[in-house]
Amino acid sequence: GEGSISALLGYFGTGTTSAALPIAVNASLPLIAPYTGADWLRTPFQPYAINVRAGYTDEVNALVNYLTTNTPYTRVAIFYQNDSFGQQGLTALKDALAAIGLSVYGSGSYSGSTGDVRPGLAQLLASCTVRGGSTVALCPEAVLVQATVAAAADFVNLARGTGGLPLSTLFLVTSPGGNEDFVAALHSTDNIIISQVVPPPTDTVNNPLAGGYATAMQQLYSGYQPCYTSLEAYLNALVVIEILQRMEASSFTAFSQGFLKATYSNSVLNADGLAVGPYTSGCSQGLRSVWVTSIPTGTSTSQLVSTSQAVFSFAQGSCFSSVTQLLMPLLFGQLAPSDPTLTTFSSGVAAGISAAFAVANSASTGLRGHVLHVVPLSSSNPNDPTDLTATAVQPDSLFALVGGTDVPTTLPNADLPLVGLAPGGVDLRQPFSENVLNVRGSVADQAYALVRFASQSLGATGLYMCNEASAFGRAAMQDVLMSMQAEELKLAGNMTFSPLGDLSPCIGAVKNASLGLQGVVLVGHSADVTTLARQLLG
Repeated sequence: GEGSISALLGYFGTGTTSAALPIAVNASLPLIAPYTGADWLRTPFQPYAINVRAGYTDEVNALVNYLTTNTPYTRVAIFYQNDSFGQQGLTALKDALAAIGLSVYGSGSYSGSTGDVRPGLAQLLASCTVRGGSTVALCPEAVLVQATVAAAADFVNLARGTGGLPLSTLFLVTSPGGNEDFVAALHSTDNIIISQVVPPPTDTVNNPLAGGYATAMQQLYSGYQPCYTSLEAYLNALVVIEILQRMEASSFTAFSQGFLKATYSNSVLNADGLAVGPYTSGCSQGLRSVWVTSIPTGTSTSQLVSTSQAVFSFAQGSCFSSVTQLLMPLLFGQLAPSDPTLTTFSSGVAAGISAAFAVANSASTGLRGHVLHVVPLSSSNPNDPTDLTATAVQPDSLFALVGGTDVPTTLPNADLPLVGLAPGGVDLRQPFSENVLNVRGSVADQAYALVRFASQSLGATGLYMCNEASAFGRAAMQDVLMSMQAEELKLAGNMTFSPLGDLSPCIGAVKNASLGLQGVVLVGHSADVTTLARQLLG
């Protein structure tokens, strides 16, 4: 009748919505845009539950997708509220990680009735154990937080305190915990990623919805502060208005059925440029995207000014996201050099690998459903740089070792493939090992190419050789001598030098040599070779 309620709009929370839904259905009242991502509001299909925001499972999938595409982290834990709200996050995380070959690394929970997060933090810290082929205790690298605002902030602050998780830990917070009050309560906003169900409200340049929202709010409220909560409410109201405009004039007398007919018309709604829907006979959720955001470093106000890092959109034609959209991470460990003077060289190797991987990862499906990451590694075993048992990475999480500058003289009987290693020694090539895939030519190949060039292109008849006094230098000298013999060149003389030592004897010997000398072969550390070349050419 006149003045009666036609629909329910914007109910807050899973518990409140759970109590309201059966009443709404019994009274034939549409329950529109509740502030909850509960699965049971979406499946099985209930036409009276008209959702706008994405569900909690969609948010978890978006955060896992961000994690695997932007970081090499594979140790993922969860902190959650121990009720249906939190359990949905736990289930979603288990399903998402299982789809990409991972499992939940650790977990902790808290009671919503007490809000005390300390026991749950202790549970989660218990996951910092020795496992996965490691000999040291490894903690989670990332933690999904499915909690309400106060509990989420308390947990993050305590977890970063003395005796807590490493400061590098990445916290992935779903939207129920990631609002303005959450940011204001944090001791630090570093390493916080938040999933949001609407675009950033401050991005009025790239986001037409935020622009329309800002204009409307400024007209009504002086000194308004943009926030996700009111932006979502604005969007929800736009959806209602759009549906009302699509209703037939005669259907307002039978409002409920007319509203449902206009809603489930299998067409996309336009909310200030943001596509919502389509709502269909099997889909009661409007948005098909989740916005993954970060907080700029140093943010300390109550205003959540966040930067959109990625938009996780669902597969074409889907009502919900699917774990089949997630990419499986493949981690390639790069062995750091034990020699500090090779750091620049090693960094260049890592940069080149990362650039190639980035191109492969840029496709929406990655590389055949995988995303590639290079992880710098440093062994604590001086006799075997491939011994990774004491590094910060689980050895059994690695797919291969790539681009290493240090390898043992005798290759280990390891299961990991060794790909594109920098050394060119014969021990990496003979005897054959299927675990070793060399890309560059061996030192012997390089020696013959240089000697042949000196002989045939430069017309050299003799060469002087300066090589470092090491196993590498001695082996290279033999390769050069065999090449010179093949090309019938004379050895004008030979001098050795200590790696990174005094080079003056070698420089003096070369300058004093004259018999048949038409070239100098330099073998050694890059820093030594560079110095020798400059001195000899100067």
